[in-house]
Parts: sequence; structure tokens; C-alpha cells
Amino acid sequence: RKLNRKAEVFIKGLSKIIAGQGLQLNHIGSMFTLFFSGQPVRNYAEAQRCDPERFAKFYRKLLERGVYLAPAQFEANFISSSHSAEDLRRTVKLIDKCLKNI
Repeated sequence: RKLNRKAEVFIKGLSKIIAGQGLQLNHIGSMFTLFFSGQPVRNYAEAQRCDPERFAKFYRKLLERGVYLAPAQFEANFISSSHSAEDLRRTVKLIDKCLKNI
């Protein structure tokens, strides 16, 4: 139950910060992927139309700050029971900061 609640809070926070930024958040349960696209991403062909350079800049900025996401926007990220609520809050804040700097 705790993992589901943490994942829900994380996804809601992430959804708020990406609104209007040309990003798509696909998620189910505690799995999620950010796509750098202004259009919905429902399949591989649509995922291929995303902006890989922008994703790469975002990925490197997060990595410099100690957040390791999947290294391609074609891969899923997972929230696990080892992630604390504070880890997830910090990650949302860092994602927000990094998005503002790319």
C-alpha cells in the first residue's frame, strides 16, 4: 500500500511540473516514462518522433545531480519500495529544476 501511495504522489507531482512543457508522461502503477513530445505517445512509431537531444540534456542534468533514470526515453523507470517519500519529493524538485535549464 505504501508504494502505491508514494507512486501516486510522485506521478501527480511530476504531472504538475511537466504541464505545458511539451512533455508526455506515460505511467502505469509505479512504472513511468517521460517523452519529450507535445503529442501523445502510444506506440513505438510515436516514441521515435520524440526529441532525443532534449531528453539527453535532461538526462545528463539529472545524472549530475545524483538522479539516475533510464538512459533512453524508450525505457521505463520504476519506483521501488527502497525509494522513500523524501527521495521522490527530491526527484520531482530536481526534475523541475532540470527542465527549466534545458
